Amino acid sequence: MLPDKYTRKLFDRFVSMWGAQKVGAMWDGANLDEVRSVWGRALGPYELETIGKAVDAIQRSGREWPPTLPEFLAVMRQFNAPQSLEALPPPEQLVDRVQARENIVRIQEMLRKVVKRIDDPAEVAPPPIRIEDGACTCQGVGSCSVCVSFSERSGRR
Repeated sequence: MLPDKYTRKLFDRFVSMWGAQKVGAMWDGANLDEVRSVWGRALGPYELETIGKAVDAIQRSGREWPPTLPEFLAVMRQFNAPQSLEALPPPEQLVDRVQARENIVRIQEMLRKVVKRIDDPAEVAPPPIRIEDGACTCQGVGSCSVCVSFSERSGRR
């Protein structure tokens, strides 16, 4: 949460930009402590520098009224994402699009070697385990001698 002293400064800045009359009218009937608290929670994940950039951008925009919280957040997002969002670290070495595409093709080729494409849904189900044929050791995957023997006799592959 953004400390109250910063939300107070923000609203003081709004007063200096639009005047007490417009700022007062904007939140007329609202509990200003609650308004500042809501703004503080919403702005908490952002860097102070980002908040400052948003205030400057709004001032340059020529708006006639102070922004609502959703409008202010939209302007801030143009400058930076909240710091609380987790992201992967930047790659140590960037590759161009051609190299990236070649890497994707190589990965797809590797996957084709280890993943069998199944066009027939009946092939997905493992062969039934036949107790009378002996003890299955692969839980129906089809790799033990019991399942292989059953598959050959039933014509399933």
